[in-house]
Parts: sequence; structure tokens; C-alpha cells
Amino acid sequence: MTDQSLTSPSFTEMELNAALLKQYSPYKLMQKNSLEEAILKSTLVSLDKGKMLFKREDKRKLCHWLIEGKLDLVDENYETRSITHTDEAAAEMLEDQSAYQFTAVAIEDCLLITIDPNELDLIMTVDQVNEGSEEDWMTRLLQSRIFELIPPANIQTLFDKFESVNYNTNDIVITEGDIGDYFYVVKSGKLSIDRGKGNDLMHLAQIGPGSFFGEDALVRNAPRNATITMLSAGVLMRLGKEDFTSLLIKPATEYVTIDELKTVIESGEQTIRLIDVRHEEEYKSDAELNEHPDLIANALNITLSQLRDETSGLSHDIIYVVSTPARRGELGAFILNQAGFDTYLLRR
Repeated sequence: MTDQSLTSPSFTEMELNAALLKQYSPYKLMQKNSLEEAILKSTLVSLDKGKMLFKREDKRKLCHWLIEGKLDLVDENYETRSITHTDEAAAEMLEDQSAYQFTAVAIEDCLLITIDPNELDLIMTVDQVNEGSEEDWMTRLLQSRIFELIPPANIQTLFDKFESVNYNTNDIVITEGDIGDYFYVVKSGKLSIDRGKGNDLMHLAQIGPGSFFGEDALVRNAPRNATITMLSAGVLMRLGKEDFTSLLIKPATEYVTIDELKTVIESGEQTIRLIDVRHEEEYKSDAELNEHPDLIANALNITLSQLRDETSGLSHDIIYVVSTPARRGELGAFILNQAGFDTYLLRR
């Protein structure tokens, strides 16, 4: 049994908190807001001695970090490498590829941190896009259900398209029955949601910072189904209907495999350079990339938060291949394409 053999911790009183997570990568690279979200999305689980954690070649379902105990990692040649929670390597994720490269078996009772790979990818993407900013309304928005499937390459554009609007107490933001024109996120202030008029007025809810509203009328192209009024002065971030719709459309991304990349490089017809937009520590510990030293010898490592400012130093005579997997890779490729570079995304 793989992954499903995990249970709640029973042999330790260890608590899942920021101090614990900051000992492991990439948790220790996160900003405060992202780390708080990661605490909510992560789980402490135990694995009994003799149980299998995951099986080689199975699709990765969870990310794992060993924090107590000892595991055996068995490769395709049945060679075994042991790892204990005190090893320096234990600070890194046990497996960071889409399919497990080892079979992992507990040779002692173990305790692990786990998180869904998609949840971690989204948290890290938002963390790097929002690096250096104290604004957390966008972080909350992107971690909500309405935007969980937003195309990664649209995340930066999403930041840019919102506009800030100040409201006073008793201002009506939207009126029931009106045609929808904006999607709103509450940055500050309190609001009342009500339906009906006069004696039939029904109070539905009170909302505050981090809440959002207005998407239903835009998605269904229907009239507003409630009136929303400011209970205090505040600031709302709003996104127009056209932008709201267009940002949900996945942009085209061109992919290239490692074999295709090597073929082009060997032909000498194009100058190609890998570029990775993760934190340096994540990039350098990427086992799959390290298997191809010829490809990464001249690779660039520019984080997402720095990429837009660093494009002036890149050459339009070079084809760039973004080696970062998942959301951050797609966003990095999009930023480079926007800046006029021939860019591909490495299929991982």
C-alpha cells in the first residue's frame, strides 16, 4: 500500500508549526503569509516500521519530509540507501519528481510532513510572485476555490489588472438586479450582504478583509443577486468583467523534452540556454536536472520576483528554455514571451 498507509501521529507530541517547517526546504524559503498557509495545508503523519511509504514509478501523490525515524530508499537496480531524520539530506523533500524514483520503506517508526504537490506548487508560485510585498489579499484570493484553476501564466497579469477603490461608510458597492461589471476583493473594511427591499430585506452575511464577491454575475452573465453595502470605510480591489473572463483562458505554452533539447543543441543551429525561476536552493537540489550537467552548465537562475527586471540583460539571439516545473515554470515562460523572447518550457 502506498501513501494510504499514512496515519495520524501516535508516538510523538510534535506540533506542526512555523518553527518546525522552517527546518525544511522549500518551507524555509517562504514568506510569512505563505508559511502560514503552508501550515494549514500540511499534515504530520506517522508510518509504522515495515510499511511502504511509496513505490517506484507510481505517480507522486504527496510531498514528504522525514522528521523522525529511518527509511530505506530502493532504486531500480535494487540498491538501497538509508536516510535518517538526522541526515542533512532529510531537510530536502524525499522525492521532487512527478513519479517516484525510489521505493521507500520504513525501517523504524517514522514521522513525516506531507502536503499535496499542487498545494505546494501554488503556495510557492504566489509566494515568489508576491515576494517583498506586504499585501496578502491576493494570496488569500489565489488560495480560494474560485481561482484554484487559474492558468499559472495569468497570475502576474492578475496582480496588474486589479485597481484599488476607496469607499466610505454606507456606500453601496453593488445593487441587487444590476448587471455585473466587476469582481471585488476586500482589502480593508467591513461590508453587509443583503437581499430584497423594505420589509422583505434579508441580511445574508457580513464580510471583511480577504473576502471576495461579484464573480457569480460575471460567470453566469446574470443580474446581481444581492446588495452589498459598506459598514465602514475601506478599500476594495476590483477586476473588470473583460479581464476576469480573459484571465481564466489558458495561454498557449510550447514545450520541449530533454531529448529534443539535446538534439537541437548538438545540431548547433540555435543557441539555447536553460533558465530556472525557483529559489537557488530548490534549483540546485533538482535531482533530474543534475543528471544532465551538459544542459545546466550555462543555465541561469533568476527567481520569479526578479525576472521582469532582469530581462534587459538577456539576449534576443538566444532561445530560453524554462526548466522549472509546474506553475512557476509556466509563469516564467509567459513573462519571457511577453518580453519578446523565444521561450519554451521543459516538459518534466
